[in-house]
Amino acid sequence: MVPGFRIGWIAAHDKIFEKLLIAKQASDLHSCQFTQYIVYQYLIKNDIGAHINKVREAYGNQCRTMLESIDSYFPDNVHSTRPEGGMFLWATLPGGMTAMDLFELSVREKVIFVPGDPFYINKKNVNTLRLNFSCVDAETIKAGIKRLGEVIDIVSRKG
Repeated sequence: MVPGFRIGWIAAHDKIFEKLLIAKQASDLHSCQFTQYIVYQYLIKNDIGAHINKVREAYGNQCRTMLESIDSYFPDNVHSTRPEGGMFLWATLPGGMTAMDLFELSVREKVIFVPGDPFYINKKNVNTLRLNFSCVDAETIKAGIKRLGEVIDIVSRKG
């Protein structure tokens, strides 16, 4: 409903629920009551199923746009995941090229991505990057992927 709220729910048997409750309390003590109340008000006044279907359709369209744009604008030796859900996909650059190699130039070209490095425990200068398709419209996705593809070409020629 609102990913930034970081609120979820779970249905579990009592014995499992007790263990989950202890784990939750160990991680953050409590969830924000204000955001829980906002979610509660939304749920009693709205059809969550209809909302989920709307979000699923929107994210699906945006994901397809990003994948089609990657197929059109990225070099053939860059591979991407084909997610079945979520808000992100991953791209893998050819060997010898790191996501950090692209980062500064991509920022200058007004394209932002998350380099893969923070997602690994003991690796640096990895050749993966995470791309978000959920927060921009189709035209912005196409333009951003085209510019990122151009950055990848520039960096690969320098390499």
